[in-house]
Amino acid sequence: MSLERVQKIIARAGLASRRGAEELIQEGAVTINGKVAKLGDQAEFGKDSIKVNGKLIHATQTPFYAAFYKPKNTMCLLKEDENQRETIAKFLKKLRGKFFLLDKLDFKTEGLILLSNDGKWAQEVKTEPDLKRVYHVKIKGFLDEDQMKRIRKPLRLVSENGSVKVIKPKSVEQIQSFTQKVLLEVVFFGDGTPDVRTFLEKRGLLVDRVVRNSIGRINLQGLRPGQFKLLKTSLIQKMI
Repeated sequence: MSLERVQKIIARAGLASRRGAEELIQEGAVTINGKVAKLGDQAEFGKDSIKVNGKLIHATQTPFYAAFYKPKNTMCLLKEDENQRETIAKFLKKLRGKFFLLDKLDFKTEGLILLSNDGKWAQEVKTEPDLKRVYHVKIKGFLDEDQMKRIRKPLRLVSENGSVKVIKPKSVEQIQSFTQKVLLEVVFFGDGTPDVRTFLEKRGLLVDRVVRNSIGRINLQGLRPGQFKLLKTSLIQKMI
């Protein structure tokens, strides 16, 4: 085996994403042969003693990639919620070892979430600006053309901690009408976790349901809420 950056080894072992591994190194939590590692340090897995928080990395996991259909009214947590709300952990017990949620959906929103223990791939997907994410949103009432134009404009959101985020969909189209509701297809690029519900409610719309249908080439086909499917490596390699 050859020398490689230690954060890459940590990420491949499933202990953290690449960025998370860099943070561990900066915090002084990583050692190589007994010496505190620095960003840029290299090591050879299997030869050098690499420890994270004092624990030796013994072996890297076989990479896996999965698509999960998050049910409505569940928290995107891989452990119990302190407020006793249902989490997605119970649906993912068959997945062994440590893995990441590439992004999250809010409590009420349902749909596609990608999972992997491949930290490098996870970071690349999360930061890919041209990756398309498609949401289907059911709205109570009907929308005229002026309302549709307004929805398509960017919205400035200020969080509780004062940070500002500008949300702008790539496209918004009506794809189906019901007796008292309409179904919108809302497309975003880049940011993996736009708050679609808040974005539309700030526009004065009554949001009934939000479902993320696809991320890049991967969609919910064949999945019911609470189910996951493993993805072929050939498919995930074409996403970026």
